[in-house]
Formats: sequence, structure tokens, C-alpha cells
Amino acid sequence: MTALEVEEILRSIGLSVSGGEASQVAAYVALLQKWNARLNLTGLEDSRDMVITHFGEARLAASQLLDEDKVLLDVGSGAGFPGLAMKLFRPRLGVQLVEARKKRAAFLATVRRELRLEAVRIVEKMIEDCDLVDTGLAADVVTCRAVGRMVQVVRAALRLTKSDARVLLFLTERQVKEASTGLPELEWQDAIPIPWSQARLLLPGRRKPELVPRGTQG
Repeated sequence: MTALEVEEILRSIGLSVSGGEASQVAAYVALLQKWNARLNLTGLEDSRDMVITHFGEARLAASQLLDEDKVLLDVGSGAGFPGLAMKLFRPRLGVQLVEARKKRAAFLATVRRELRLEAVRIVEKMIEDCDLVDTGLAADVVTCRAVGRMVQVVRAALRLTKSDARVLLFLTERQVKEASTGLPELEWQDAIPIPWSQARLLLPGRRKPELVPRGTQG
């Protein structure tokens, strides 16, 4: 897959990227296909589907970041979606990838090295076992995609964020309802439809300062 093909695919779903970003996506897809043959990183096999589903979602999430967002915490990173892929569209963003599975963490490290991505930290632990010594700086934003125990995972991640941190969650409609009721410490915005997906939504939220536990201020 070429950078030009990446640009054309993303343009077809209403997303624009620079030539440099498209080149990085193409390189990432090549690594994903190579590793996927033996590690099953994604159920998608067609490169076009990979670009639309994985990098399209990452591009959409990156568009929701604020100028002041400096550190992103991605939980259950797997093959790097959305967190590491978002780094391609926000190169100066510090990214913390929490991935407990050793082989997937090795893939993330390979992408980091091959694409020469700076300020990317890989934490090979469960999020519940992490603290700020593992992740470094308190995060401005938490992202999460396709993880079980969603409420517990997000709550554990919030321990590692600033007091006014935001979340960007890729969820099904059922999970949106679960998040709204199960995470009262967050103030939710309207879910953002993903035009090319029939089942997934992007749900933004922000911590409620009045409910921040004492001693966890960022």
C-alpha cells in the first residue's frame, strides 16, 4: 500500500491527511500485516479495511484533541489503536501505551522503532497495576477501544490523569449507556457517530472536579 492510496482511502470517508501522515500510515499497515500473520493482531486482513477502521478512527479521535493536550494514556493498546495511531496525526503528543500482553507490547515497540516515534512509553502491565512511576506524567486524555470491563478499566486509568482530564472512548451503543451510568465521576458529551461504522461511537467525557478524590490532583 502506498501513501497515495492511504490518502485516497481516507478522503473517501471524509478525512484529510498530509503526505507525511499517509506515509507513516502506509508503513504502519505494512508492519501490521507482517505481524498479523502470526500474532492475530486484528481480524481485518484487507489493507483498505485496516486504514478505514483503525486509522480512520484514530484520525477522528485525534481531531478531538485540544491544543493544550500534551499526554495521552491509551489503555489496552493491542496493536496500537487508537493511541499509537493517533500519534501519527499529532507527532508532538506524548503517548503512554498500557498493554499487558507481551507479544503485543513487542509489536508496539517495533512500530515505535521503525516509524521513529518519539515520546512513546510502553507499559507492559494491567492498568489496575499501574501507577505514575510506570506511566510518567499524569495524562490529559485517556483513550480506550475494544476492551472488556470497560467501567473498571476507565476508572483505573483515571488514577493516572490530571484532575481535569478527558476521555475519548470507542464504544457500542450498549457500552455508551453502561459508561453513562457506571462512571458518574465523568461528565459526558454527546456521542459522536462514526460514519463508516454501523456499531461504534466515539464518546467524549471529562472528569468532574468536585468528585476528584483527595490526593489525585494532576
